[in-house]
Amino acid sequence: MRFLAGLALSCTLVACADDETAARSDDATNAVVTSSTPEPAGSNCPYGGTRVEVGLDKNGNGVLDPWEVQSTFYVCDANPLGTIHEGSLYITSAADMAAAQDVTGVIGDLVITPVSQLDVSLPNLAFVSGNVSDCGPVAPALMTVALPALQTIGGGLQLMCGNTRTFSAGALTQIGDTVMLSDVLLDAFSAPALATLGGAVIVSNTQLAELSVPAPGLLDQGKFEVTGNANLDECALYDMLGTFRAHGWHGDPTISGNIACADASHFCPIVPVGADATSWRECFALQEFAGARTECQGFGKGWDLAYLTSYDDETAVGQLSFDARYWIGYQQMAVGAPYSWVQAPSASTFAPQAGDGAFWDSGEPTGDGTPDGVELFAPTPGNEVANDLNLESVGRQPLCRYLAP
Repeated sequence: MRFLAGLALSCTLVACADDETAARSDDATNAVVTSSTPEPAGSNCPYGGTRVEVGLDKNGNGVLDPWEVQSTFYVCDANPLGTIHEGSLYITSAADMAAAQDVTGVIGDLVITPVSQLDVSLPNLAFVSGNVSDCGPVAPALMTVALPALQTIGGGLQLMCGNTRTFSAGALTQIGDTVMLSDVLLDAFSAPALATLGGAVIVSNTQLAELSVPAPGLLDQGKFEVTGNANLDECALYDMLGTFRAHGWHGDPTISGNIACADASHFCPIVPVGADATSWRECFALQEFAGARTECQGFGKGWDLAYLTSYDDETAVGQLSFDARYWIGYQQMAVGAPYSWVQAPSASTFAPQAGDGAFWDSGEPTGDGTPDGVELFAPTPGNEVANDLNLESVGRQPLCRYLAP
């Protein structure tokens, strides 16, 4: 009996021990465990993130084994470029502006055309792949535009619908195409970091009192056209052109109808021609031959309309501008007389002839019954040739050169 009792007692004790082990095992297998691994950019997370797997630790080893995974989810990283708007973004109201506050980029155009007066501010916008414009399908209203984070405009900047009063983009460094400011109300344009333009600069009929832009790019032959701005000083504009030329700009300038410049020194900045960066001046005011000579001579003894010493001089002048037409110091003293340089005879080391690579355009000089002067122009960019022209003709720029007395 003792044996049996003891045996029974032993069995009871063993059973209890088994129950305790089972309880401990149930606690372990009921534990919820997770596993986190990096998730590469792909269909689950466009910009990458973290893959999180969840399950019960059925074998109690404290690790989530693949066969124990019951659910998977992803914690995705944000777009490193921020919120990108694909397609043109239209700002027509305060509600549109509020909805676009987090937008950092626009794949398309940004068109700002509120239906009522609005100060537009998009503080996080860093790039626009297309154009930035204040013209669109909505009637214009007075507004200011502030884009403090904007760095790049892939297309052009077009403020020309009469509704923008001020425009500021302090971080803007690059515009891919034309800047067109043609807005009678525009009185402030601020883009102090702007360094690169892909196209023309056209500014007309604004209230701007100052204009600061880099040299236009090659699109539209680098046009710089500033006309009809009642508060812009043409002296400053001509100085700007001189800076452009000094840095290799070859564009076509048109300046008129602004505050007239009375100081002729601004009209004729020193420009580089070939390797000579000190003894040439390009005058931007258009006039007839005699006035052109007077303007050049006004810079002091030794200055006159330009002479050429070689065909290399001629081709170097051809690199100044895409399509300017320059008076040079080569003229007839009488009808039918040979042409000669107006500078001292020592400058006459280049005797132009007709034919390719020899000064005259094909078929020139033709003569017209009056003593003629000579203009240089480029029928194709960089291919400068000469044409005889009535001395009274206007619409030509003086090209001046210094010859040491």
